[in-house]
Amino acid sequence: MKLFLVLYFLSAFARAQDCGTINYLTQENSPFEKIPVADQDGVGICYAYTASQLLNYHILKTNQATEPVMHPVWVALKSSRRILTSGNELSAINAVNNAGNCNYDRVEGALNLFSNNSNLSGSPLVSFLETYARSLERQARGRQANQSMIETAQNEAMNDADSNCSEEVIWERLLPQLSTVSETSVQLFTRLLQDSCSPQSLNRFQTPRAVDIYPFETHAHARSTMNTQISKGPFIFGYCSETWTNPNYNGYAQTDRKFKAVDANCGMHSSMMVGRKQIGPHCYMLVRNSWGIGWGDWNANQKCICRHKVTREWVDECTFDEHGTGDYTVEACYIGQNQMSRNVQNITTIYR
Repeated sequence: MKLFLVLYFLSAFARAQDCGTINYLTQENSPFEKIPVADQDGVGICYAYTASQLLNYHILKTNQATEPVMHPVWVALKSSRRILTSGNELSAINAVNNAGNCNYDRVEGALNLFSNNSNLSGSPLVSFLETYARSLERQARGRQANQSMIETAQNEAMNDADSNCSEEVIWERLLPQLSTVSETSVQLFTRLLQDSCSPQSLNRFQTPRAVDIYPFETHAHARSTMNTQISKGPFIFGYCSETWTNPNYNGYAQTDRKFKAVDANCGMHSSMMVGRKQIGPHCYMLVRNSWGIGWGDWNANQKCICRHKVTREWVDECTFDEHGTGDYTVEACYIGQNQMSRNVQNITTIYR
């Protein structure tokens, strides 16, 4: 009996050691102090939002810049062929390493100049342009777009943007610039940025090439890989977002010694893993998402790390009931390690 108890406690200690606390958000002099939580706001380039954050983290950590320099639109543009949503985390990081970077302020300035005081900027503007270009390409199918196609594309983009905007958009100031455009979204964004992001204006940073880790043979393999990688640094990963609202969701199943997707419509998404800790008897991963700084349906029942907007005080394991006053930002949320291991598709890292 005594031997059994000794072995039990040794086993429990080993499990606890496997889930030792790691937190890249709150550590001293963390680059995340300068990298705001992203809000993709309907833009389907989550892979570029997370890739740009990982690149910014490394560049700030190695003192190559004092402010974030990677813009998600630029990262997506460099890794996509026809539409911005066709890229992925690995190609995004390595493409920027190869092509060079157009500074964040230059990209943002060019996009805001295009909006021409229309009250449409940031993520809603990107979403509008992407929707417009994709609609036009779908209708034209390689032919020259006519006026009817252009108007249809504009209406689709306006309806999409209206649903994501808090301000009234002054469309008449924006639409004339698209009246004769027939381009893929990559061509459109390339044209919009060409004056601000000329080859002479690009800069390069010393950033390791990214690697993808996949496939995972079992759920245990996925778990151990997450533990190994988080001990080296933050990483980004693709997974089924359905797991946020359904803790029992199994996006990837282990059957017949194969690890395969169960549901093709599981809401494939990209986020950033920034830590790990034990809560009660279970190990949790700390995830920095790209859906804004507040509580939503996806994290209403999660424990998160929050921060006071004025005092900058960190609050760990906060919930909406405790801190949903509007005075706090939600910086990252915990999700069960076992839960995530059933839904992770790939891990992309520059820390090997």
